Amino acid sequence: MILNWISSLNLIGIIGSLGVLLTGLYLTIVMDYGFFKFASGGNHWLYTKQFIMVIILILVGAVMIPTAKKIKSELIPGLKSDQPLSDEAYKLLGKLKTVDLSINVLIILNTLMAFSRYFTK
Repeated sequence: MILNWISSLNLIGIIGSLGVLLTGLYLTIVMDYGFFKFASGGNHWLYTKQFIMVIILILVGAVMIPTAKKIKSELIPGLKSDQPLSDEAYKLLGKLKTVDLSINVLIILNTLMAFSRYFTK
């Protein structure tokens, strides 16, 4: 069940990250808003979205992926030998859960920033 959770995190993470990244790139390039121009005024919602996306990508690349790999390396030998999970595996699962929750909150915040542009005009 844990392996299924990690696999679904991977798939959902790829789809969600690409979706947010591609729509952000579309708004930035096609709509000519520009990248990270906080001082330009009027488009703070987009630049904040871009900053949040960078934080999400760092969390995924620097924390979530390495943690998931460590958990898999602990799980697979345990599944073959019917051994219970080690304390280290439980700590890693807690860390992965916390990072996943943080990323989900940031994605919700990112989505709310996109909707907020309609109310700031």
